[in-house]
Amino acid sequence: MTSLTGTRTMIRLYLRQDRIRLPVWIITLVWLMWVTVLAVKQNYPTPADLAVYEQALSGSTASIMMGGPPIALDTYGGVSLYETNLVMVIGIGLMAVLLMTRHTRTDEEAGRTELLRAGVLGRHAPTVAALTVVGSACLLTGALSATSLYWIDSSHPAQAALHGGVVASIGLVFTAAAAVTAQLTPHARGASGYAVALLIASFVLRGIGDVGDSWVTWVSPIGWAQGTHVYGDSRVWPLALVLAGAVALLALAFVLTDHRDLGSGVFAARPGPARAARSLGTATGLALRLQRATILAWAAGTAVTGALVGSMSEEIRKMIDENPELAEYLQAEGVDVVEAYYAMMLVTLGFLAASFGVMSVLRLRSEEAAGRVEPLLATALSRTRWAVGTRVVTVLGTTAVLVSGGLGMGLTYGLTLDDPGQIGRLGAASLAHVPAALVLAGITVLCFGWVSRAAGVGWTVLAVCFVIAFLGPSLNLPDWVLGISPFDHGPLVPVDPIEATPLLLLSALSAALMAGGLAGLRRRDIALT
Repeated sequence: MTSLTGTRTMIRLYLRQDRIRLPVWIITLVWLMWVTVLAVKQNYPTPADLAVYEQALSGSTASIMMGGPPIALDTYGGVSLYETNLVMVIGIGLMAVLLMTRHTRTDEEAGRTELLRAGVLGRHAPTVAALTVVGSACLLTGALSATSLYWIDSSHPAQAALHGGVVASIGLVFTAAAAVTAQLTPHARGASGYAVALLIASFVLRGIGDVGDSWVTWVSPIGWAQGTHVYGDSRVWPLALVLAGAVALLALAFVLTDHRDLGSGVFAARPGPARAARSLGTATGLALRLQRATILAWAAGTAVTGALVGSMSEEIRKMIDENPELAEYLQAEGVDVVEAYYAMMLVTLGFLAASFGVMSVLRLRSEEAAGRVEPLLATALSRTRWAVGTRVVTVLGTTAVLVSGGLGMGLTYGLTLDDPGQIGRLGAASLAHVPAALVLAGITVLCFGWVSRAAGVGWTVLAVCFVIAFLGPSLNLPDWVLGISPFDHGPLVPVDPIEATPLLLLSALSAALMAGGLAGLRRRDIALT
């Protein structure tokens, strides 16, 4: 038996397990690319419209931070890439990290890998099989994205193909990164956390480098991939850097696999204290202990994101001053462009907080699937108190994450204006989006309560609402479709005044959804290992 024995069998197993996840990920990412392409053609039908777009955004620091280097913004293909950069890069990176971690460290932590290795299965077979499945998904996503781009501009097939290579290569390098982080820690949460942190750091470094037009861009593998300058002075050689990095990471992953015991990690788990804190005797205290590091990480991340956003006010003003036609239009509409910019950014932070809420609720599902709930319920702890404990932490954590982003935004905006009052103003304004974020968490609770395996629907609903909120207006979707997103029903602060009625209705809806999930949990069986 060799170290790769059983690889083909494991590939079939992983494909069977991902028969729903893989199509959802790929179709969602390609669909986002497709609808953006359609929106670009609809919103900028003439070369003059594209010229206005280029003039407005090519010098915007915020746009460069999110969209990448402003290359070929006078073409449909260039604008499409600029508009989809954030979604495609983060999307395919998350797909690669989450799926790779699921088939490596998650299976190993749950003991499934040990059972499989008891049969005729080589040491490296699970990792190679996971790499094959996830890597193929990245390649397919890149190919379909290239097809979407070719549809909008069939005169440049080589550029579309190069874009497909960029998307696929980013997915491959973070697949390899997840293979490495899966060797570092004995816990799936830590493995995925390290890889996601690397993804976010790479994106931020790329943004900093592009804004300053400096060497920092080349510290990031995302910067390497986007150094191809699709539709600009196209060059293929940066993709070789990305692929070389992926190969080096894979080699490191295999070396680490050979130098650790099955079920353990390179970083040994720290022993806990001899005596537990009194707070761990309650369901809420236990849930808070399990999620405290996650809450702190999300809060710090949103605070940094908010701080970056808040520092862009002068750039927004400068962009308007340099575009008299846009300034005249906004003045006629009575819109304060900086306030409108922060209002949209607060909605973005609201979706980040909603993502934390969904992930926090899914902790119930992971605890149940791992068999850790059964011993808890064998004590005096009831199902209701167990679930409510996590839900309390979800509400508190979602609020903390969102307020941290608002405070970070207000801090840098206040420093720009020399007005400390902006800290409290934007921090308080961020609270207006808490009820909408909790509605999405409530949907996840409802799905988990009645059918444990359906809890992942929460991510699908979140993705749909995100697309509706940010692409719906440009696609001229009807009002009833826009109303599907709970964020459409709350006030667009700080542009709009805060009204109590919609916030109370959204809060009541989230409470009703959570109560419905609790009713389902009391009626179904707990999954046993």
